[in-house]
Amino acid sequence: VYYVKGGNGSNSNSGRSWSKAYATVQKFADVAEDYDVCFVRGAVSGANYGRIVESVVPDATKDSRYCTIIGAGPMARAVGWKSDVATNPCLTMNYKGWNIRNFFFEAPTGAAAIKAIRDSEGDASDFVVEDCEFYTGAAGIDLSGAPHAWKIVRCKFRGITGAITGYSWVNSGAIICNSTSQA
Repeated sequence: VYYVKGGNGSNSNSGRSWSKAYATVQKFADVAEDYDVCFVRGAVSGANYGRIVESVVPDATKDSRYCTIIGAGPMARAVGWKSDVATNPCLTMNYKGWNIRNFFFEAPTGAAAIKAIRDSEGDASDFVVEDCEFYTGAAGIDLSGAPHAWKIVRCKFRGITGAITGYSWVNSGAIICNSTSQA
């Protein structure tokens, strides 16, 4: 089990307890092995109180499968997750079977909150998104890489704004699928 305290941890810590938590989910993604679990808390003060602010892109050369990231806000409330780059998703999923739970996603207007891919950069098939809310962004979840066997459970989608940056056709909606073939 690993722990992340957005803005209050340190990526030089072991990440193995709240008192030795990492600062970023990216650090967890970099060290995760199959079936690892990570609990995440948002910042405890300042402008980003209650949320993490980062765009996580797991290393495609590594293949950690079936890991779980759980937002562990106070009193079981969801943790906010906001992208730190105006055109990037909060999370690019390229590992098989990851489970994301209990987050409020705030994506930029030109990107989805979560982008799940299945191509030469990775395979996000069998991923699960549970008990999350998607408040902003061009889409909640972008499945344009056509991962298969995904599951979205008890999620809410609001404030979805429009087109995904970089697409030649206009897309908007809670979930976007754009694929011509299965690799």
